[in-house]
Amino acid sequence: MIERKFVPRWGTTFKEKDIKKIEAFARKGWRLENASFIGFTLKRGKSDKIHYFIDYETDPHEEYFSNLQTSGWEHVCSVKNYIHFFAAPTASTLKKNNK
Repeated sequence: MIERKFVPRWGTTFKEKDIKKIEAFARKGWRLENASFIGFTLKRGKSDKIHYFIDYETDPHEEYFSNLQTSGWEHVCSVKNYIHFFAAPTASTLKKNNK
């Protein structure tokens, strides 16, 4: 059984359609493991409704990740230390002023 797969994408910016795509994969049991400008690496897991969130923060400090975790978002991966992917099992309330 395949445990990981790569889903290609094109472009240097991440858009809402990218979020919708990885959320659809999560409902089928494929969770985001890593992201890059050329695509996503997904790992087989439990099928679940997971919400993903992308944030742009250059060289974030530990408090940045701590505040997002307190708001219900788990850090999944980062691209080039300024594009950060977060996941939450339900619709978490993200308070931007917590940064």
